[in-house]
Amino acid sequence: MIRNCFIKSSVVVGVFCIGLFSGIMLADNNDASALKKVLSHKAPAMSVQAWNDEQKEIWAVEKAVWEEEFNQDINGLASYFHPEFRGWRAPDSVPTDKASRMKWVKYFYDTTDYLVYDIYPVGVDVHGSVALVRYYYSVAYKDMAEAHKMEQGQFTDIWIKEDNKWLLIADHGGTTSAN
Repeated sequence: MIRNCFIKSSVVVGVFCIGLFSGIMLADNNDASALKKVLSHKAPAMSVQAWNDEQKEIWAVEKAVWEEEFNQDINGLASYFHPEFRGWRAPDSVPTDKASRMKWVKYFYDTTDYLVYDIYPVGVDVHGSVALVRYYYSVAYKDMAEAHKMEQGQFTDIWIKEDNKWLLIADHGGTTSAN
């Protein structure tokens, strides 16, 4: 079991690093602004019209997860998480499992209300029963003191298709802006 988790974690980290390395390599080495564009939040979103059916399918799942989140439906959200999920949100010091993530999500739901959100795809790759989705998000919410807060960030989500359903098995990312 531990070995399987290590192997899965190694694959996730490897896939993430390959995606980052590919983005850096796309930038012209002689043009510092090109590198900034690849790594910046201002990078343009992918055109959904050019996607194949598999890419459109997993992006629709990603959007459905965000709707569950926005509607604060903890059970609906949890249904998209694989039992062996491992995720690493910035600025958490260590990765978390599904139970821990759901505990913190519930706390967030109990103390805040979402006002509006947007998600912007940066990369969607599907390889058989594994999908890698990279995106930026923007969200506005209010806390218990009724203070409105804005947040922007980025995530890489790794999905696995089991029994004809996409399940989130790993993610990495989080806030890239101050409230």
